[in-house]
Amino acid sequence: MSEDVKDIQVEAAEEVKETEEVEMTEELEETEEVKEEMEDEDKYATKEDLAKAMAEIKGMIEELTAQKEELEVPTELSNQEPAVEPLSHSPEAEVSKKPTQLFAQNRSKSTGSSYAGEFAGKYLAASLFSADTLDQGAITILPNVKYKAAMKVGAFSNIVRSADCDFDATTSGLTLTEKVLTPTELQVNLQICKKELHADWEAAQMGYSAFDSLPPLFSDFVIGQVAAEVAKATESSIWSGTAGEGSFDGFLTLGLNDSSVHDITAVAVDSSNVIAQMGAVVDSAVANAPGIMGKEDLTLYVSINVAQAYIRALGGFASGIGAAGVDTKGTTWYNGGQLSFEGIPIFVAKGSGSNKMYLTTKSNLYFGTGLLDDRNEVKVIDMSDIDGSQNVRVIMRYTAGVQIGVGSDLVLYS
Repeated sequence: MSEDVKDIQVEAAEEVKETEEVEMTEELEETEEVKEEMEDEDKYATKEDLAKAMAEIKGMIEELTAQKEELEVPTELSNQEPAVEPLSHSPEAEVSKKPTQLFAQNRSKSTGSSYAGEFAGKYLAASLFSADTLDQGAITILPNVKYKAAMKVGAFSNIVRSADCDFDATTSGLTLTEKVLTPTELQVNLQICKKELHADWEAAQMGYSAFDSLPPLFSDFVIGQVAAEVAKATESSIWSGTAGEGSFDGFLTLGLNDSSVHDITAVAVDSSNVIAQMGAVVDSAVANAPGIMGKEDLTLYVSINVAQAYIRALGGFASGIGAAGVDTKGTTWYNGGQLSFEGIPIFVAKGSGSNKMYLTTKSNLYFGTGLLDDRNEVKVIDMSDIDGSQNVRVIMRYTAGVQIGVGSDLVLYS
């Protein structure tokens, strides 16, 4: 082969090689561009990509969990004893799978109730206002006395005079008198042993054990019972109370210590003299407190024995009425309705003792308490978790007191 031909072949081979290198370079550049574009796209995942990835991860977790459950733990390495299947004919196999409680049902921690301030007010209202005098609205109630309540009464003198051209107030005047009602702080401390409850209906709710928690509604039950006793004590204190242990000055004590009150010395009242004695009270008001006569809320408050004597008198046991009594019905004329004397309504004050009468207006007799007082408290405490005993303690703290507005507007028979 000639040298020229060889040179041509070498040049051709070099050109082919250069062409191939260029093509390969271009392909690599294109590949790099595509790779960069793909990497850019991977930087931002779509919702579809994310959902697909989550599904794949979830599938992997489920697969691993299934594989784990298939693994068998050797008995000697397990903390649990192998289960023993009951015999097909065994009676035990038919027993209910529910656990049996041998000593107590619904055994739980001790329970109790605690109320303070205005939240205790509703329970205290139920206790105090259950007193007969308050329940029937026989006197004026001041329910939110925080510490004390001042009752001012004004008396005018010579306000009407002959007319002239001048202003002259020298002969006219207003005299203010003030009475203060200061409720007394009172409390109830009571302890009950759970054992005492096992003889009544509450035992059914306490389970079969003598050492269990309080029944679900026991706290309300106890509060209700205590409320009834508080109502009785309050009724007595309103009329006959004397400041001291567990009481406050009632209307009798306040009236006897007020020189402006019109007093009448009492006698033993019965059916033969009750009308005369009640008449003496009214006559005293006519003579000494004429301003209260005819008032819409004028009331004659009497003891139970006075009311019964009056009923019997009107049944024919008083002179001048006749043996058959009112409407010839004897004592059957009265069936528990409203009593009155000479047009004045009668209220039976059950806490007033015997042979007592008060003639005045409802708006002149006040009862005060602080239902919203922060010092109020009602608690039922299960002591089993505190001192290990089986006792229940009941605590109640409240305030109560009464006051006479104007002493000169009251006739007191005592």
